[in-house]
Amino acid sequence: MDHARDELFSHIQRCDVLGAAEGDQGAWMDDTIAYMAERYPGLSATELAQLDTMGRRYMEPVVPHGKEATAQNRSEWQEEVAVA
Repeated sequence: MDHARDELFSHIQRCDVLGAAEGDQGAWMDDTIAYMAERYPGLSATELAQLDTMGRRYMEPVVPHGKEATAQNRSEWQEEVAVA
C-alpha cells in the first residue's frame, strides 16, 4: 500500500494533472486507479478506494487554482469555495 500510494502521488506530480480541469482530473484518476489495480494485484478493493480518496484529496488545491486567492483575502475566496 505504501509503495502504491507513493507511486500515485509521483504520477500526479509528473503528469501535471494538478493544472487540469476538474472533469479531466476525475477521468485521469479513474484510469490511474485501474492501472494501479493491475500493477498491485494484492491490493484489496478497500485499499484501492483509499488510494482513490487520497489521490483526489491530494489534487484538491489548498488555495483555489486560477484565482487571486491569497492569505490576505482568504475570507472572500473561502466563502466562494464553500458555496460551490
